[in-house]
Amino acid sequence: MKVAIIAPPVSLTPVSVFPRHPPLLAAQLAATVRNSGAEVVVLDAFQENLSVSDTVSAVLAESPDAVVIMPNDVARETPAAITGAISSGFRRAGGSAVLIAAGVGNIKWMRELVTEVPCLDGAVVGDPEEAVPELLGAIAAGAAWQDMPFVVTGTLPSKQVRPAVLKHLDTLPIPAWDLVGLDKYVVLAHRKLRGIEYPIFASRGCYWNRCTFCQDLACVKSPDYRMRSPEAVVSEMEAAATTYGAKHFLFHDGVFPNSVRWLERFANAVDASGLQCTWFCMARADGVTPEKLRLMKRAGCKNMCYGLESGSEQLLRDMDKGQTLEQARDAVRWTKAAGIEVSATFVFGFPGETVEMASRTIEFAVELDVDYAQFMLVKWHHIPELGLSPGSFSEEWELTQYDYRGMVFVPSSYGSLSRLKFVRSYAFARFYLRPSFFLKVASKIGSLNDLRRFAQGGATLVSAMLNK
Repeated sequence: MKVAIIAPPVSLTPVSVFPRHPPLLAAQLAATVRNSGAEVVVLDAFQENLSVSDTVSAVLAESPDAVVIMPNDVARETPAAITGAISSGFRRAGGSAVLIAAGVGNIKWMRELVTEVPCLDGAVVGDPEEAVPELLGAIAAGAAWQDMPFVVTGTLPSKQVRPAVLKHLDTLPIPAWDLVGLDKYVVLAHRKLRGIEYPIFASRGCYWNRCTFCQDLACVKSPDYRMRSPEAVVSEMEAAATTYGAKHFLFHDGVFPNSVRWLERFANAVDASGLQCTWFCMARADGVTPEKLRLMKRAGCKNMCYGLESGSEQLLRDMDKGQTLEQARDAVRWTKAAGIEVSATFVFGFPGETVEMASRTIEFAVELDVDYAQFMLVKWHHIPELGLSPGSFSEEWELTQYDYRGMVFVPSSYGSLSRLKFVRSYAFARFYLRPSFFLKVASKIGSLNDLRRFAQGGATLVSAMLNK
């Protein structure tokens, strides 16, 4: 059996958005399917800058028996219309392969997808590495794969669906980066330290998993929180260093493992391997301690990103964020003391937010004086099932470069999407155009390469301020 795995373009029309994140979930699935005995091709239409029609032609040229479209990969979200255009174009052109959608979208998201895209034969819910090989085996055997518990189809809308869950993450093979090409992707300037940035994960899911704005991002949402063994993670890092010359790693975990025992084993395994590596990860402010941060620093952590979201305690409660402003202050202070750079994300446009709340968020970012701040609009992949305060949805997906992609909710206090975007632009200007920030950057410039990196970072900032 020949299987084509598709990472689709991000828009139906040309956009000036460069590919930052290699399709980690697609590469992981490709390795798993290949290990099951199938022939696999991976097409990253976004990276190849292919239109929908180009994507369809490329898939047809491979003559696959099954096509897996992945509309929701790690930090790679695309609207249903793109999956629909690829699927209908494939059928119109005479493609007869089974068309399946996969990702880590929740049941509601996948039900909506198969309803909106009738050309899809079905979609799998849950971990694709667990579900897709079994589904492909059933297709090859001529069995009724539509009855599998993790499959959603348009013909059985009321069927009870149970997400596929891969219990033991250590069983996963190393992603099939030989089918993708890691050197084709752009690394953000502040992380462009040591060649390629190798994507990797140490866990799946989020142990909190309650933030109301986080619907179905592939790097976060999952039925439960699971961790790989520290030794398995370091083994992949060693293989990446040997095969691709990787020295810097980007952990795509929604929240990095934070048990002291796990971190001790991880640091010991890195020490024993002799790896001279650095890495970036995301964490929750309520989950770190000075002891944990010292272990992470010892293991090579260069930069940690905290999702701090807001400077309003009320808004944090409304989000069900599960952390406080004081916990954020502690986490930032402890991380700096451990010698780790601090990044933080903040969001605007959550239902109920006022412009005054947004102003407190901006000043909170300035107070914390993190090394890098990212200001984003809250994005939704479908209209959420929660009581929204007055406001309106902009149902056109926003496709800015330095943000997640999706629909934007405009609280009534803003009046318009343009004013909401202006607040985001002002936040970037207020944080980054401070004399103290320029002095901090100047203190980090020790080589011509550093100068180039920060110049590129300046260009990135201008684009973000212009909402591009």
